[in-house]
Amino acid sequence: MPILDSNTLAKFYRCTQNAPLGCRKPIETTEKIPGAKFCLECGFPTTLPVQTELRGSLGTYRITEILRSQGMGRLYRGIQTSNSQPVAVKEYLLPKQCFNAVEAHQRRTTLHQVAKGNLTTPKGREFRLVSPSETIADPSSDRVYLIFSGEIALLPTLKQTLRETGAFSASQVRQFLNQMLQSLHFLHSQPSSFASVAIGSGTAHGNLGLESLVISDSGYVYVCDLASWEQLFVPAPRQVLLPEQDLIDLGSVAFALWTAETIHSGSDAPLNPREAQHWPQNDPPLRDFLHRLLGLDTPFNSAAEARQALIKLPQPETAAGFHGNLSPESPAKSKSRKYWLLSLLALPLLGGLLWLLLPRFMSNSDAETNSFKHLLPSFADVNGIGPCDSLVSESR
Repeated sequence: MPILDSNTLAKFYRCTQNAPLGCRKPIETTEKIPGAKFCLECGFPTTLPVQTELRGSLGTYRITEILRSQGMGRLYRGIQTSNSQPVAVKEYLLPKQCFNAVEAHQRRTTLHQVAKGNLTTPKGREFRLVSPSETIADPSSDRVYLIFSGEIALLPTLKQTLRETGAFSASQVRQFLNQMLQSLHFLHSQPSSFASVAIGSGTAHGNLGLESLVISDSGYVYVCDLASWEQLFVPAPRQVLLPEQDLIDLGSVAFALWTAETIHSGSDAPLNPREAQHWPQNDPPLRDFLHRLLGLDTPFNSAAEARQALIKLPQPETAAGFHGNLSPESPAKSKSRKYWLLSLLALPLLGGLLWLLLPRFMSNSDAETNSFKHLLPSFADVNGIGPCDSLVSESR
């Protein structure tokens, strides 16, 4: 799971919620005291007021709404003032309680390098990577900003979606994995923005989790909050990011989606992927695949290899020894199928009866035809009866 924890900021502040970034007290402070820069209770930097304007090299951006805390920063909805196009603004903090002047300068400089990296190319959008279009980092301010064009970065996170919809189906988990492995294959193939946080020439995400992935109404999952910039705002040494750890983290996310639970390392963990009874039983091939992704079985060497294995994965209804039914038929559909099968079975029987009865029917038909040939042409030819005697006598 993600190596970054926003709660690390709590040890520098006496926040009553023990989570300064997600606490509402800084928001309430700006509502009570317009222009206030710090929370009245713990001194943590307040949120930006609505209508605040940020000037960057590509334009000026106006804050229209604070959306949520996410990762190591706060997410705002905004517009570019020159054309009213929507943007997302991610605000990060470099407070003096956590970073000295040298550390703050280094992080601002590195953030510029990250934003100018290869991930900002249009091709990255094809693989659902949400990359910043601009950075704003005033040396005299303890706040820095990443600007994201459009509204994709504002979509709900997988954590929000999981809370609202419950566990994903096995089919949805497979679709999620297919998209994510494609995104990771592209990401791991890109040159690193800076060599100190990656191995070789590839770029690792380093922060995959339910809160760093967002999802659209159409089911597309987008990758946000790379550790390349998120960990710059953690008051701790940066860690080495490994592509193979991304695969393990992806397996953890998929397990959480499938079971509607996250993985905890403590003894009170509600679900543990090492325990067979904690896994859903409706898709054994998917379970075995995730065992490999999590490193519980032979691990994959790369995201590309994992994706090829996923594509070749048998469907649960055709897997050997599996007799489950992911989509039970309705009673009406089952009854209709039963009648259809009975009709097919009745056709040979009906054909046999026709084959037996047809000769007899044909012989009877010939006999009746011959008898009709001997019928008299008129009543006058019948012996003993006059032309109209019977009718005349009856009328009398």
